[in-house]
Amino acid sequence: VINFAQSRKLQMLRTRHRHPLFHIDYSPNSSCLLSCSADCVQLWRAPDASPQLSPGLMSTTATRTLQMPSSTSLQIAKVNPSWTSVLLATNEALEVRELRGSSAPLRPDDESCPSLLSLRWRRENLQVSAAAFMCKGSMLVVSDRGDRLLMLHYHGLQPARRCVLPWAEPFGAPIAST
Repeated sequence: VINFAQSRKLQMLRTRHRHPLFHIDYSPNSSCLLSCSADCVQLWRAPDASPQLSPGLMSTTATRTLQMPSSTSLQIAKVNPSWTSVLLATNEALEVRELRGSSAPLRPDDESCPSLLSLRWRRENLQVSAAAFMCKGSMLVVSDRGDRLLMLHYHGLQPARRCVLPWAEPFGAPIAST
């Protein structure tokens, strides 16, 4: 159920999520709504602008749906601050999916622009437990084991720097057991 501040009515959207939602994000600039669960990512858009339609109204069906394979579980979803793409961390990899063009009309015959939620970059064998954007979305900091931070260039997910965190050895010495 959604209700935007400018809308006068509640709207219910039926999803294809089989697991509880853990991330919902809305872009007022492109009138897009993104919902994420462990098994699915869905993107909704506002219908074509019309004066009689209430502001904040979403299409009743999702514009795009990305169903995760049965062996894959989505852990983290972060929308890039520019709303051009979304970072998805699964139990198998870290990947970036396309959101650009989400405000333009969908044309399946137009191959010049990538389709929504299409794969842009993927980094295999990287299980991320936390993630955040830096530098207006051009850099990404992730923790893959809980004891180190990896800084990645967002475009291509290439490593920039690794910082080991001293969680296991506070003040430079192991904790003595008594």
